[in-house]
Amino acid sequence: MTTSTSSTSSTAAVAATTSVLSGRAVSARRVLVTLTGIFMLGLLAQAYLAGAFLMWDGDFLTVHEALGWSMTYWPFLMLVAALFSKLDRRWWVFFVVTVVLVHIQPLFVFLDREAMGWARALHPLNGVVLVLLTHGLMRGARPPRASEGER
Repeated sequence: MTTSTSSTSSTAAVAATTSVLSGRAVSARRVLVTLTGIFMLGLLAQAYLAGAFLMWDGDFLTVHEALGWSMTYWPFLMLVAALFSKLDRRWWVFFVVTVVLVHIQPLFVFLDREAMGWARALHPLNGVVLVLLTHGLMRGARPPRASEGER
């Protein structure tokens, strides 16, 4: 009895969410998911370029740096789409944390190697956290489908 009640309430919640979102909000969410997906690809490319720099050829460091600096602007494009997307509080918390982490990411590299080497090592860990947060942003931004509650 609990399972049917929870599935009925789940179906009702999805239907209510779908009806509350306007066509503009649904379109904005689609754009936001696309922008967030491109941002995720950039993060994954950064991991590859760092590995290529360390394991293969030092020339990849320049490309890694250039892509990294350009990615600090990307969340602002996401923000424009997010403003029209009617997102919940959890999404916005993830977004603010992502923006902060994206902008402190380059600062780890500029720390003194001798005195703050342990903090410099946070640069790749922060990259992993950014990938996880971006995945959460993508999941939270996708528009609800009416068929989700019917399963």
